[in-house]
Amino acid sequence: MTPETYLARVRLLLPVLRERADHAERLRRLPDETFADFQDAGLFRCLQPKRYGGYELDPGTLYQAVMEIGAVCGSSAWILGVIGVHNWHLALFAPEAQDDVWGKDTSIQLSTSLAPTGTVESVDGGFRLRGRWPFSSGCDFCQWAVLGGAVPSLDKNAPPDVRTFLVPRSDYVIDDTWHAVGLRSSTTGRCTGCPSGSFSRRASAHRRSASRWGPSRPSASRRPRASHRATRAGSPRIRSRSSPSQKQRPR
Repeated sequence: MTPETYLARVRLLLPVLRERADHAERLRRLPDETFADFQDAGLFRCLQPKRYGGYELDPGTLYQAVMEIGAVCGSSAWILGVIGVHNWHLALFAPEAQDDVWGKDTSIQLSTSLAPTGTVESVDGGFRLRGRWPFSSGCDFCQWAVLGGAVPSLDKNAPPDVRTFLVPRSDYVIDDTWHAVGLRSSTTGRCTGCPSGSFSRRASAHRRSASRWGPSRPSASRRPRASHRATRAGSPRIRSRSSPSQKQRPR
């Protein structure tokens, strides 16, 4: 896949995305047809590792696609940009975690909520997450969520151990809280949760990721391109099933 071929696929969809823009705003999420078109055209694969069927193109190619789609439908562009980057973000996790998500189906998508608004407890074999995480763009179409959280340190003088955690769709619920004026169909304000807390054994440490291109990160040997060895700080939100639902008011 070349950048030119990828962008040609984007441009073929522009007329129909323009036609669906008003319907998407009334629907308050992307039409199923739009998400299917993105999947069928392979648009989410722009930054995805090649070993999982991705193209490993330069991030600038995805940015160009987002700008061109944004000219006809802002929410469609938002979803492509956010979810498209998540396929790069997953490459920061250990190979075992990547296989958990893409081992059987490389078209699986992830939403994120990276602000550490929930609580994290260290337990045998992993971590227990509880609470609410706001703003998870495109979560309606995703089978996994990446949540931010701070792991309690045994040393009170140590800095917070902030990590991101992979959580499967079966472990959280989605509340409809997105009633906005702009980007109405991006489902950005929906939040998610788990009644008894969500267990995760899949975590990526921010401090280790911030070491940039060093081979110390567990999946570095399986990320051949420099674009898959960079770092990212990001967006959305989610809540645990045990947390009470709270509607977000329009602003």
